[in-house]
Amino acid sequence: MIEDLKLDKNNLEKDIQIRKSNEVNFDTLISILKSPNYSNETGHIYWLARIGSRKNHWAYNDRTIQQLRNSDNFRLIRNSNVSDKILQYDLLMRQVLYLNDHEYNIIIADYRKQVMRVFNPLVFQEMQKEDFLNTLKTTLNYSLMILFKLIY
Repeated sequence: MIEDLKLDKNNLEKDIQIRKSNEVNFDTLISILKSPNYSNETGHIYWLARIGSRKNHWAYNDRTIQQLRNSDNFRLIRNSNVSDKILQYDLLMRQVLYLNDHEYNIIIADYRKQVMRVFNPLVFQEMQKEDFLNTLKTTLNYSLMILFKLIY
């Protein structure tokens, strides 16, 4: 169980780092799009828009709890406070997973729809090339209303 907790802690720390990085990237994207010289930063804008929908795919490590449940060994834990805390942790982690999936499925799906209205999706394929940021010469297709939906 301690190993499961260590893995969960590491996974959550990675997720927090990715979320903080995404926040900085979105702030940078907004700043560039608001600037009068945004057209000089098209490659950077595309890159920021593309990584905006990335997420950390982490899993809850519940193998010990599942073993306790499936073998009916929770009854062997004499301290009811300990077994209650284990079950509370399990419920909390399942709620976190649900919210994480909900965020990805709803919010990120909407973000991707808005991105496709502003950006050329074929350019995202070109981003695999090594020198992408230096060679991109394209324009963004958007109205201010679509751009505001993407930003806010």
